[in-house]
Amino acid sequence: MSYRALMVMRMAPGHADAVAELFAEHDKGDMPYVVGISRRTLFRYQDLYMHLLEADTDVFDKLLAARARADFQEVNRRLSAYLQRYAPDSMTELQDSKATPFYTWSPETGSIT
Repeated sequence: MSYRALMVMRMAPGHADAVAELFAEHDKGDMPYVVGISRRTLFRYQDLYMHLLEADTDVFDKLLAARARADFQEVNRRLSAYLQRYAPDSMTELQDSKATPFYTWSPETGSIT
């Protein structure tokens, strides 16, 4: 996998199961295939929610385009009961929740900054 995007939001720890269930239901549809996502991993740490998307190529533009789909809008509506923007004053769009990588290491490439 050569593309990863990490989204960060706030979530009460007790909501993890409900959020996982929503994504499990959502991922049964064709959205991951249409966008090109090969893996989705959800993490929580205290009140943080981290959503890692992995793909073979950069799929972020496809993900942004998918916002017009009814199933995307529905899952976001349902997730809004559990997730809050990390910084509500500065986060208005999906891309505002995307973390910026600042160090990468792999055995093949070594360190990349």
